[in-house]
Amino acid sequence: MLEINDEKELVRILKALANPIRIKIISYLSREPMCVYDLAKALKLSYPLTFLHVKILRDLGLIKEVRREESTKGLLPTRYYHASDFEITLSAENIRRIVEGGRNRNG
Repeated sequence: MLEINDEKELVRILKALANPIRIKIISYLSREPMCVYDLAKALKLSYPLTFLHVKILRDLGLIKEVRREESTKGLLPTRYYHASDFEITLSAENIRRIVEGGRNRNG
């Protein structure tokens, strides 16, 4: 489960979700696991651009790697991703809690 602990993390997640491509990626991955190549085809984007968006979402914990399939000898394995189980409720109270919680941890 995704846990937001401070305001910097909240801002990073909101920035990531402000991009329509990333919203579409999460939508596709909430249905079924997909590899970056298949996502790129579905989104009609280049592989490198799709990979960049997937990396950002993965690093934030919004999507996760669910399996790897070994490829032909000498090639990297194919990685499949799925949307993580998360729910974000944005309210003044939640924002206050995150900001105050971060302030208490940082002194």
